[in-house]
Amino acid sequence: TPRMALVLKTDNTQIPFDTFTLEGLQAAVGGLIEVCRAHTGHVLICNEEGKNDGLPLNRLATALYVYGGDDPLVGDVVLLSRREWDAMNAEDDD
Repeated sequence: TPRMALVLKTDNTQIPFDTFTLEGLQAAVGGLIEVCRAHTGHVLICNEEGKNDGLPLNRLATALYVYGGDDPLVGDVVLLSRREWDAMNAEDDD
């Protein structure tokens, strides 16, 4: 099965993401990553310093985030299935 995820952009567009490495995630979000949980069971990867850096609100990612009502997500965010996230972490353990 082909691996796939999405980058949820702050302009509400979505683009395919297929660079399943730490470096790929960092490039997609523009910095250090923070792992957040979506209420759909997906994993959201956002920029850990995004709020400090003044990145714009990401409405779609915030709507998916379990704590979005209290803690909005900013900047571009990668949306991964739980399976993809677990597979990435398993590869890191090799």
